[in-house]
Amino acid sequence: MLVPALSTPAEVDLRELATADSLLVALDFDGVLAPLQDDPETSQMTAGSAAAIAALARLPHTRVALVSGRDIATLSRLTETPESVWMIGSHGAEAALGSGIESDRARIALSETTARTSHTAPGPRTPRAHRGRARRGSTAIDAHT
Repeated sequence: MLVPALSTPAEVDLRELATADSLLVALDFDGVLAPLQDDPETSQMTAGSAAAIAALARLPHTRVALVSGRDIATLSRLTETPESVWMIGSHGAEAALGSGIESDRARIALSETTARTSHTAPGPRTPRAHRGRARRGSTAIDAHT
């Protein structure tokens, strides 16, 4: 398995990557495939990103994965990708690898944590994030400040 060392883009030998037995291209959605937005619901993948993902997905021995803090349902709605593209959502708690979403343990853990902490009153030790807005996803609570 080929694992290149950290390098600058100018130092990457694409010929070496192109001849690898298998290649995983994992890309973050927000800030990489789609520009960052003040309102995350208005985020859209650029046309160039969509075309690049489709082209990569057609390459032999190449797997493409979209990685996001967003839940997979939202990520799927915001992207138009080939079915062969893996989706890793909710900061890794969800994985759609072509055979469905695997996230039951994460949902159960979130429900248990929410039940234990939902009656906690804010106090002097309340993190600054609580002064922003929170969004409850299917497997995580995201704090936006």
